[in-house]
Amino acid sequence: MKKKLLKMIFFLCGLMLLKLCAEENKMSELLTEYKIKIKELSELRQKVISEDEELKNIYREIIELHTKLALKLEEKPEIKALYDKILELEKNIEKGRTEEEKRKILKND
Repeated sequence: MKKKLLKMIFFLCGLMLLKLCAEENKMSELLTEYKIKIKELSELRQKVISEDEELKNIYREIIELHTKLALKLEEKPEIKALYDKILELEKNIEKGRTEEEKRKILKND
């Protein structure tokens, strides 16, 4: 009786493990497809902007305004101080990254 119960428990654990693996694999597939679609959307937007003169002009105006805004914001001491801290953190994080992590970032994974 105990052996049958143990076999049943192991069997059920195996089924649960298979289900978890299948769900994790599905999530991985969804995330991969999501990343691909986001990249495709970005590339398509760039292509459409580059082919349409009106969109090019709008894009240039937005970039100009964004640049002006960034310069004005950086004049504020509290923003400049916080931004400098962020840059320092990024530099320290980069120093601590392994070569494998750096390769993954470059591959955009």
